[in-house]
Formats: sequence, C-alpha cells, structure tokens
Amino acid sequence: QFVCIAQQDYCRILNQVEKNMQKVEEEGEIVMVKEHRELDRTGTRKGHIVIKGTSERLTMHLVEEHSVVDPTFIEDFLLTYRTFLSSPMEVGKKLLEWFNDPSLRDKV
Repeated sequence: QFVCIAQQDYCRILNQVEKNMQKVEEEGEIVMVKEHRELDRTGTRKGHIVIKGTSERLTMHLVEEHSVVDPTFIEDFLLTYRTFLSSPMEVGKKLLEWFNDPSLRDKV
C-alpha cells in the first residue's frame, strides 16, 4: 500500500522525528540512538526506547535502568543478538563478568 502525503506534512513529520531522537556519543562516535516516546496523553509514561546501537553498547544497555516505555529491551535483545554478535558465548561471558561485579549483580 502506498500513502500519499503533502510535502509540507512530510517535512513536519520528519522534523518531529529528528527532535525526538537522542544520540549517545562516545569518543566522538554515535554508539546508540534512542527515541523519546510518550505512551499516554497525560505524559506520565514517557522515556526513551533504543532504536539502534553498536553491539557493545546494546550489550551494555542490558544492565542499565530501563524506562516503562521500553520494558521489553532485554527480551528483544535475547531474541535478536545472534544477528549482531558472532557467538552466544559473548553474552554468557558478559553475564558472568557482571555477576561477579557486586554493583551489577542485582541487575543480572
């Protein structure tokens, strides 16, 4: 199916998408892109969801705080990691490493 929209509407939508993007940079490189989302009209459920990232940054995001807007990140990661990691052992090693770190143990 094709949708036809006016150029003015297209530009407005594209501009809004750009405003809602948050780019995470490390050492001058973009390593993750997140999008701001609001799940209800009152604005009480809002936060950022991961759109894309490097394999290292996506893996590190597993132990970071997740908002109510992106509650399925861990499940999504576990369903898709084989497309961007060369071996499941990479995930296993990271999990063991994090488990041995007392500050991260509760998040593993």
